[in-house]
Amino acid sequence: MRTLGHGLITLLMASFFVLFMATAKAENFSSTFFQVELPSEWQVVKPNQNMPNSVNVIFKNNVARSQVNIAIGSAWLTPYAFLTDLQSSIRANKGSAQGVLQKGDLLYINYSLNGLNGFACAATNGRDTATMVILGNPDAGKKLIRSFRNTKSGLFPSLP
Repeated sequence: MRTLGHGLITLLMASFFVLFMATAKAENFSSTFFQVELPSEWQVVKPNQNMPNSVNVIFKNNVARSQVNIAIGSAWLTPYAFLTDLQSSIRANKGSAQGVLQKGDLLYINYSLNGLNGFACAATNGRDTATMVILGNPDAGKKLIRSFRNTKSGLFPSLP
């Protein structure tokens, strides 16, 4: 688990530096788990993984200085385990993370890393687990997630 968390931190920070390099026209993203018509300020960071049984995609917004990483796949990792591993990784990288909180079926944390605010949450429907990590501007990222349509049941409970 430690490797997963450290790898995620590295991916988040590397992606964040790419975040402000270029802008692109509005696009749509569709997977078996959700669909979103991206507002013009959001774009998909390439490459992404979008297969029938899993998805891993990063959305970025240069205007709001925010990025959202969505990873969904088989429920081999519980939401609680994901968030506590992420907390440990954030703290090991001299960030701060509050304890795991719960809103209905959604578990989440708020955190700060390298001077950037963040929000991470996870949910499961028993078959799949969805993890969502926002870095930079949590409000902008939550607004994007709330715009997802045709979501698979249990994976996108109401955000706090």
